[in-house]
Amino acid sequence: MSETILSAQTGPGAPAAITRYLTLTIKGERYAIDIMDVTEIVRFRPPTLVPMTAPHIRGVTNLRGRVMPVIDLCIPFGRGLTEPGLHGAIVVVQHRDRARESRSVGIIVDGINKVMHVSDDDVQPAQQASRSHGNCRLVRGLANHDGMFVLLLDAVEILALNDLPEEDGRGRRSGPHDPAG
Repeated sequence: MSETILSAQTGPGAPAAITRYLTLTIKGERYAIDIMDVTEIVRFRPPTLVPMTAPHIRGVTNLRGRVMPVIDLCIPFGRGLTEPGLHGAIVVVQHRDRARESRSVGIIVDGINKVMHVSDDDVQPAQQASRSHGNCRLVRGLANHDGMFVLLLDAVEILALNDLPEEDGRGRRSGPHDPAG
């Protein structure tokens, strides 16, 4: 679903595809997500808490009559809670799966920066980021942009965070893989 800018030239020596990413700030760090996975950006308002959900799900919000989970990425990255200030926002990420079903989730951010263009050749594997961010599967890669590293987020994996089983109130997880649940 990425929007890429391709050259008519193909084969060895052809220029790499360029993808546009929306850059954002979460707890002072720069992240980016493929702009084709972002449907909108809304001003931050505290989500409604939902009991017994996974810790990274901060609650739900009503987006034009649609209930949408709101996720705090700092929690799976082991960085505490995101506490958005004056420029805080919720970035709505949407992805269509192979069955063409649309799924969306909101991500809490401290601020929105700009759109950047990144060549596929400039993206390093996600494992490079694993030393500073514990949950590497949420990171598609690492890009050097304007002399700074930016973690490229994976929208599919972020949406999968909403699929995790919930706690049953006694610290146990319930869900389809839990024979006790």
